[in-house]
Amino acid sequence: MRKDMTITIEEGRDQGKTFRVTEMPVSRLEKWCARALLAIFGADGDIPAHIAGLAQTSSGAAVAAASSMLRGLKGLSWEKAEPLYDELLDFIVRVPKPERPEAVIQLRQDNLDAHIEDVATSFRLRLEVVALSLGFSESGGAWASLLAASQGPKDSGVTPTCPM
Repeated sequence: MRKDMTITIEEGRDQGKTFRVTEMPVSRLEKWCARALLAIFGADGDIPAHIAGLAQTSSGAAVAAASSMLRGLKGLSWEKAEPLYDELLDFIVRVPKPERPEAVIQLRQDNLDAHIEDVATSFRLRLEVVALSLGFSESGGAWASLLAASQGPKDSGVTPTCPM
């Protein structure tokens, strides 16, 4: 069974809105990660060894690999990143009435503006899909710190509302 996380926005223009993110199935995640690595490091096979071996590393090494990947983003073109970025929406739904968690609205590029008003909300939800799918949310620690640092102030307005 795939994991999911319910997130209620605590402040900002999306305050009070509830969303659910779900991890990618392994077959899709594996291809998404391969495409992301090729987009970041190029097709010349120059992927650092500690990133190529990410599946066999401890959570501390995984965080180091994630940091290296973030540094690699500086040369990533939007044309390569956009399909990967948009694909994350497949794993985010809006829960308009939290008392009816089964009634959801799938987020898509063509309805995103109708459900999210703050770019920080959109960015955070997509990051949560990646973290949940890669298992970084389980190990917490340094990955959680890295994710939190990318979100700015500690009270970013997005709070998980259910345990994983």
